[in-house]
Amino acid sequence: MNEFYREIEEPIRDIVRTLRDNGVNTTCSCGHDIYVEADIIPDGMLQTIHRTLFNYLAESKKEIKYSITITLEQDIAGLSRCFACIKIGDKHQKGGSP
Repeated sequence: MNEFYREIEEPIRDIVRTLRDNGVNTTCSCGHDIYVEADIIPDGMLQTIHRTLFNYLAESKKEIKYSITITLEQDIAGLSRCFACIKIGDKHQKGGSP
């Protein structure tokens, strides 16, 4: 076994290896909480949302500060839902006002 994978906690190790074997750049994982973080290249609708929001804020001479979180939920019945949550400005950034 590659030394890299020995450092990954057992409960999540096989998932990380499978993702990496399929070209996903995993950056962080936790076997305790059973999660994996991965870098992605913004494409498709994510890129459209980003470009549209960036241009809107720039043209409106507003502060360009936002986050876009993409969530894909899959349930046991095979139903999936994918959506974007867009937060604009300091109000929604860590350390900002509620």
